[in-house]
Amino acid sequence: MLDRQVKKILRQKVERGLLELRKLGIEQQLWEASRKGIDQPPTSVANHKSATDSDASS
Repeated sequence: MLDRQVKKILRQKVERGLLELRKLGIEQQLWEASRKGIDQPPTSVANHKSATDSDASS
């Protein structure tokens, strides 16, 4: 288990990273892109995975 000091440091790094994303104006774009992947129907995800798997075996 991580001790409190390590957790505090990690939390600060994440917060700084999010602040940088906001400053660059890409935080919202990343959230929207991540939601697109989650909101896709399961068949689309399965089709994408099988196409990727076949590409990797080539």
